[in-house]
Amino acid sequence: MSPSRAPRRYFSAEEDAILRRLYPRGGQADLLAALPGRNWKGITMRAHRLGLYREVREGLGEFHRWQADQDAEVIAELTVSQFGRRNRDIAGLVARLGLPRGRVEYRVRLLADTLGAGR
Repeated sequence: MSPSRAPRRYFSAEEDAILRRLYPRGGQADLLAALPGRNWKGITMRAHRLGLYREVREGLGEFHRWQADQDAEVIAELTVSQFGRRNRDIAGLVARLGLPRGRVEYRVRLLADTLGAGR
């Protein structure tokens, strides 16, 4: 017999309002306290469905926000280099954008998939 699961509890409009207010800059402990009965994974999944993203990480400072001109450069590279999967194309983007390689690789994959190029 499989273990029983708690019934699904949907987020209320009030909880969504709390997320919109606190999620971008609030601390994890603040969010968990403001949304009793919710776990961190559920909170982050709901926030992403609402189009919310964290602007700070605990102890790590500000997140990098991608700018439209940076995305345009990545998209141009995707068009020219068959979706930016070649190592030297990524290295060139890293040098031009001045960002860590992992962030650039992630953004390339994300934009390639969004544009249908990653298939």
